[in-house]
Amino acid sequence: VPGTKSESTLLLQSEVAEIVLHEMCQKLVKLATACRQVTVPQKWIGSSVALGFDDARSLDAAGGLFLEEEINDFRKSISVKIFDWGRSELNSIEHHSALTAEEQADRLRFWRLYVGGIDRLAWEALRAYRHRFGNVLGWRHVQLTVYDFDSMTENDFIGQATVKLRETEETTVALTTADGRAVHGKAGASTITYAISWRQLGRQSRLQGAWLLTVISANRLPVCDPFTSGSSDPFVVVSAIGEDKTFSFKQLSTTIPRTLDPSWNETFELPVALPQHTSLEAIAGNRRAGDFEASSLLPASALAMADGGKAEGEGFQLCQRLFN
Repeated sequence: VPGTKSESTLLLQSEVAEIVLHEMCQKLVKLATACRQVTVPQKWIGSSVALGFDDARSLDAAGGLFLEEEINDFRKSISVKIFDWGRSELNSIEHHSALTAEEQADRLRFWRLYVGGIDRLAWEALRAYRHRFGNVLGWRHVQLTVYDFDSMTENDFIGQATVKLRETEETTVALTTADGRAVHGKAGASTITYAISWRQLGRQSRLQGAWLLTVISANRLPVCDPFTSGSSDPFVVVSAIGEDKTFSFKQLSTTIPRTLDPSWNETFELPVALPQHTSLEAIAGNRRAGDFEASSLLPASALAMADGGKAEGEGFQLCQRLFN
């Protein structure tokens, strides 16, 4: 159609998301560093951080190319802003000097809490970026886990299927329990249907390419809400595991209410990175980041949970050393 952009010229959602999260990471690291340069502690009660970008802007990679100037202009729409709800004070050197020792200690306590919160936000953003956009080796497999959504209690596990990442036309596989037993609903064995394709990206993209995994539907699911709807409210968790098992991230589908045969037709992107964009220094925009081991500083959340949170705690402490 004249005047419209073909599917091949539009950037993938992953390409746009990578630029957005990369810019946010660098700005959050600068914010965490700037907090340490404040001369006197602040009492910023309820102060918030806004993350956003202009989603009305579009990036067009016609012919597999897009201009660096266009990306830089797009980056200007990506914001990390602190703002207040009217309960914070701006403490100056003069005002702080006039406070009592107890009042000064109070400001210091609140400032440490605030800076700790900024540190955590920056660290989580860095970790999210690395595990989604820092995998050069590719993805080993994907686990599709179907749950029944519950608003008042924990979601009910229904079944799972593990699939290898290779180009696959529409395929239906059985759902199994965690120990490998087949899942059955009232109408028979439960299944999930998916398709996989690979998209190689242009030579000026910040990514090698991406696997496109489409979760199409599930059928004959068991009833998980017998006393309310007499049905289930299924959704899918898509968990990607890297080739070397050090990378992992999850994505969630929408929830389809009150059905045992949900149809999603949702496509999830699993990007594969380019090496030049995956160093800690490139991600954080901080030269000192190269002094740290990426897997220790930004561990996978699954790994952190497996060891009781030890890796996560150690990683966060290392990140605070980076900010100091």
